[in-house]
Amino acid sequence: MPTTLLRGDYEELAKHRPSQNQIIQLLKQPDFFRLPRGASSRNQSKRLDKILGFKISKVEQKLLKKYKAYYSFDQSGRKQKYQGCETWIGLHPQVLQTPYNEIFDFFEILRVHNPKSIVDIGAGYGRVGLVMASMFPEATFSGYEIVEKRLEEGNRIFERLELEQCQMHYADLSKESFTPPQADVYFIYDFSDPLDIRKILRQLRSVNENRKAFVIAKGEFIQPILKKYPEFKSIVPLAKGKSWDILQLN
Repeated sequence: MPTTLLRGDYEELAKHRPSQNQIIQLLKQPDFFRLPRGASSRNQSKRLDKILGFKISKVEQKLLKKYKAYYSFDQSGRKQKYQGCETWIGLHPQVLQTPYNEIFDFFEILRVHNPKSIVDIGAGYGRVGLVMASMFPEATFSGYEIVEKRLEEGNRIFERLELEQCQMHYADLSKESFTPPQADVYFIYDFSDPLDIRKILRQLRSVNENRKAFVIAKGEFIQPILKKYPEFKSIVPLAKGKSWDILQLN
């Protein structure tokens, strides 16, 4: 397998399902998650999910059968909202999660800082941990997710690929009792409503007082929060895109 994978390489890998050992070796390639020229981010991520062994569509279909979709206004009472909070059940799996190549690009910007610990707030299936393990193999990943079936699937893949430095944890991020741990990098992608996101951002500043940390902030909810509220206006932007910011705390 060449050092830099091409679009056709991924197509062949998805078609033939590489072995566990082959995938472990692929993850050691620095450019494994880089988007090949001419490839679509979402299609590429779909292929990568298949290569890595995820069963995301099955998990999401089961969740949708049991719980209300995020867009549902059904008053019949036949299906309840998942634990009374926003979990984006019913959203297409490739919209629910950040494409692998975008996570790769964010970490490319932060590569010079060589982070040793990365936390994902609303981690879904743990994609951030997989990219981190490829790019920063000495770092640790902690993903916090409220939907237990998602975090179980993420941990299954981490275990299958022998990524002992990666772990998904259950957490209701809206609760005042939840406080994120100290880390070098945090990833936040519109995990809940703006009030919950604002609460987490305040906590991140508090737990990292007098130490340098970075926040990768992505989504339509988090951008206005960073612009609107005075307590966040002093945060230093490191890089900026159309729907994301990389910020330096303190």
